[in-house]
Amino acid sequence: MIKYDRLWDTLKEKNISQYKLIKDYGIDKAQLHRLRKNMVVKTIILNNLCRILDCKVEDIMEYVPDEDSVENQNQKIDKENTANQLSNAVLADEAIALHEKLKRGITESD
Repeated sequence: MIKYDRLWDTLKEKNISQYKLIKDYGIDKAQLHRLRKNMVVKTIILNNLCRILDCKVEDIMEYVPDEDSVENQNQKIDKENTANQLSNAVLADEAIALHEKLKRGITESD
């Protein structure tokens, strides 16, 4: 998840209010709302904020992995591994059965 908590700290450090962003720099209220709620925002907004604040993107946002998404990824990997093991077991059983048929076929023709 992308979080914008750093934006508010950077705004304080630069002594720029949200009101000033709206009135002086033309940042849309709705975009500030989206940033407050850690919602999706357009990269042009991030670009403008970095320009206005004279900062790097890391100064206004950060990536924080979702515990849920990490857990879901691990479950998906576990499921894929189980499916691969089952598939390999089925193939091994089929190979053994084919080998036995071939052996019987050779024995019967002798």
